[in-house]
Amino acid sequence: MKRSLNEIEQTCRKAAKGCGMPWGIADEVGKAVRWLHMFGLDGCGCTARHLRELDHGGCIAGVPGSDGSLRGWPGGPMTPMLAGPGFCDDLSGLDEAPIECGPIACPLLAAGFLGQAALSPERPVQVCWQGVEMHLFCRRLRISGRHECLYAESSPTIRISHSLLRGLEKTGKCPVIGDTDIAPDIWDELEGYAYWTYVESTDANRLSGAGAGLADND
Repeated sequence: MKRSLNEIEQTCRKAAKGCGMPWGIADEVGKAVRWLHMFGLDGCGCTARHLRELDHGGCIAGVPGSDGSLRGWPGGPMTPMLAGPGFCDDLSGLDEAPIECGPIACPLLAAGFLGQAALSPERPVQVCWQGVEMHLFCRRLRISGRHECLYAESSPTIRISHSLLRGLEKTGKCPVIGDTDIAPDIWDELEGYAYWTYVESTDANRLSGAGAGLADND
């Protein structure tokens, strides 16, 4: 079924919140998934699969490093929904050394966060896992390497560095704005997680501030 990018962003945002993510992180999840779909990548499928893993306790709900550093962390698998924003915050340190850590679940979802942050045409970012190479900058994307691992459920490592690839402004794929096809079962699953953010319609909840109260005259 066709869904707009705005529908995708808002539904994934609510789905992430429904699975326990803070609203700030959930907002970033929605934007990351939207970015992936702008380049024809199945962000909704990745998100649904990963939320299923979180619900079943398959990933740790934490970020590597108590000091804010993401380099050389041996634990995992970590959720990209929390590690992704951390990667973005640490991009300023790529001049000193690449970010290397793992294992990580759904590395493509982590790349979606980085796509939102890699905005400088002079400093393109490269994200690598299991032979996949994603080069991204300034709303462009180029993917090379092992495409069969693009949607890997997890990866032992992920590496983020400045890309040395030239000519990205000519060969990189541009984003597409418009509706995109989402598998009905995936959409239903995401809406199921999003449903957990809704407040039950009861008099007690309305009296406590949910909705318009007992007398809705609008």
